[in-house]
Order: sequence, then structure tokens, then C-alpha cells
Amino acid sequence: MPALQRLSARYAQTGLQVLAVNFRESPDTVRRFVANTGMGLPVLMDADGSAAKSLGISIFPTTVLVDRRGRIRLTVSGECAWDQEPATGWLRAALQSA
Repeated sequence: MPALQRLSARYAQTGLQVLAVNFRESPDTVRRFVANTGMGLPVLMDADGSAAKSLGISIFPTTVLVDRRGRIRLTVSGECAWDQEPATGWLRAALQSA
């Protein structure tokens, strides 16, 4: 999450939006997590897991890059240093092709 927050700040001027999606936890649990970690990303709730299921996500964390047209450009399962290469290269390519 810290790498995603740094990434969000670094590319904010490009229109990049980084959103966290919580999988099947209560709003209270999510609020406590955000408060305890100081996370500054918006958190969307996937209370019943339907969003993850529709994207075929079964490994957490999973990151999905979606372009401005709503097309999935890249899916990465597992942890990733999003503010370092090669991930920043993947992101630049996705931003350029959008």
C-alpha cells in the first residue's frame, strides 16, 4: 500500500487514480485499517466479493490497471513494488496507450 500511495502522488498530474478495493470485510474493519495505517487512497468496498469474482481475482493482493476508456491493460497478482521498475514502465506504457 505505501508503494501505491507514492505512485498515486507521483502520477497525480497525469490523471492517474489509484483506488484500493476491499474484499469482503466490514466497513468498520476497513475504517480501523485506514485510521491505523494512515492510508490516503480511496477505498471501494467489495462487500460480497462480486467485483473480484467478475475480474477473476482469487489471489490477494491483485492490482488491475484500467485505462481511461475502462479497458483492463494489465493485471498483476501478488505483491509488486509499484514505485519501482519494472512496474513503473508498465504504468507508463498503460498511460501512453490510453
